Amino acid sequence: PLQLNTKAVILVVDDEESLLNLSADILFQNGFQVYRAQSAAQALKVLAKHQIDILFSDVIMPEMDGYQLAKIVQEKYPDVKIQLTSGYTGDLHLKNENNPWHQGLLNKPYSSGVLLDTIYKLLED
Repeated sequence: PLQLNTKAVILVVDDEESLLNLSADILFQNGFQVYRAQSAAQALKVLAKHQIDILFSDVIMPEMDGYQLAKIVQEKYPDVKIQLTSGYTGDLHLKNENNPWHQGLLNKPYSSGVLLDTIYKLLED
């Protein structure tokens, strides 16, 4: 993977703690500053307090899904780049299939290399 400015700050959001910690650890070990949130509500609290460069969020979460979270973040924090991920394929994805976040969806399970490549590409844009 490219070694770009890895001073980027990434907010990882996943309601599954083991997946949250795994992706956050991979990013942290590769030089990113990482915040973790286990819900969209938690993620919005982090965004209100910290400068975040990338939102990396699971789609399927209780209360608010990743698409809803992405929409709020895009409106409130237009400079934050958004990457969604999901291991689930179903009705929610069909409703969003023309959505640019859906088209760039990172499918679970992904390798650490694919995760890092995806993040580096986002930083290049």
